[in-house]
Amino acid sequence: MFHMTSADVETFHRDGVVCLRGVLTPAAIEDLGDAIESAIGAIGSTPTGYDVTAVADAVWRHREMAYGPEGANQYDLQALADYVHAQGAQPLRDSDLKAGGRFLLDTGVWTRSHSMRRVALSNALAEVAGVLLDARHVRFYDDQIFVKEPGTVERTAFHQDLGYFNVEGDQGCVMWIPIDRATRATGSLGYVRGSHLWNATFKPNMFTTRLAFPGSEGDDLPDIDSNEADYDIVYFDVEPGDVVVHHFRTVHGSHGNASTTQTRRAASLRYVGENVRFRRRPGAPAQPHRPLEHWADGAELCDPWFPLVWRRDKHAVAAE
Repeated sequence: MFHMTSADVETFHRDGVVCLRGVLTPAAIEDLGDAIESAIGAIGSTPTGYDVTAVADAVWRHREMAYGPEGANQYDLQALADYVHAQGAQPLRDSDLKAGGRFLLDTGVWTRSHSMRRVALSNALAEVAGVLLDARHVRFYDDQIFVKEPGTVERTAFHQDLGYFNVEGDQGCVMWIPIDRATRATGSLGYVRGSHLWNATFKPNMFTTRLAFPGSEGDDLPDIDSNEADYDIVYFDVEPGDVVVHHFRTVHGSHGNASTTQTRRAASLRYVGENVRFRRRPGAPAQPHRPLEHWADGAELCDPWFPLVWRRDKHAVAAE
């Protein structure tokens, strides 16, 4: 059984990120793998699933978007494409790789996958979040899955997660959980240590380019992608069962997948403490997988869309 140490907590508070080894059981990893494979199989038919490589190819080659009216609708892809070209933005790609793999993602998988729910709402992860955030209780915020197949050239631009979330407050963390062994070469994340203490909220970018979403608020992030040597960046080699936890404000990004055989699959699970409140954040991606249109700024997060998963004085709420 995993036991977190005081050194782990100190590292998280100092660096804004900590790598925890052997947190999840093989059964939990299998559940996440099943949820990711199911989501991949449904790409293009769910509101939030995207083949990012296909979208990037369409944008920069001026091709027609691949999704029909029944496909993903989280983003207005044509409007974003027009904005990208108007701004003269360039894609972030590993030019030394031979293209061939796809970068796939989906959001809110927990709303349709019992396998994802079992892990996301589990005591194992909720308690880790509660201890690291010094929270009295913890709610699950959302999930996202990321897949970089062998030969994926698209990089994930360095970014800060807070700008993508409709919340206000510092009591939040993200758990990046690999389903496959991952290294810097295959697309594990790099974290700018101490960036959660920069006292800044940065505009959310479009992931495969440094350009921020139109209408987003916040500061412009420095060009870390072109100047990694100027920053204190840590990359972790991770195995299935490991969990890398970072603060909502910690800046991070990744390269493509240079492997010719190894896929990089990962789940990103997000948790918040009792001090976090709802806030409609300009530029944050739409949330078509849950009805939040009438929520008011300052509202407390509550069930069922933000399930209570852990209380300091009680056992975790059981996952369905």
